[in-house]
Amino acid sequence: MLAADDRATFHADGFVTVDSLIDASLVDPLKERFERLFRGDFETGTAPDEVNWLQGSSDPTLTRQICNGWKADRLIAAVVLDAGLGEAVARLAGWPGARIVQDNVIWKPPGARSLGFHRDNAYLAWYTPTE
Repeated sequence: MLAADDRATFHADGFVTVDSLIDASLVDPLKERFERLFRGDFETGTAPDEVNWLQGSSDPTLTRQICNGWKADRLIAAVVLDAGLGEAVARLAGWPGARIVQDNVIWKPPGARSLGFHRDNAYLAWYTPTE
């Protein structure tokens, strides 16, 4: 998943671009699953923590957001909670392991209003994981 020099790039630049982070065969099924969530259709029966846009009742010119969609759909959970992804994140950060605090999908459809810079890690400074 990570190239040999990705950790050095991450520490120098604060980000790294990873090709094929998600298998190409999952892109269309994931898109369809998130479309379901934006319709209020939750496969597991559990809603995500935040659904900031609903089809049929929300302004179509707005960007959509879902936090913790993994709680509502098993395919999304399989991707978000993938052990290989967690290992890659831990390796980049120099951590012994990683746990999910939050997943966040920002979906900006063509023609939707502009969206400002967004970064959740500023909100998570208070969080101290436990064993």
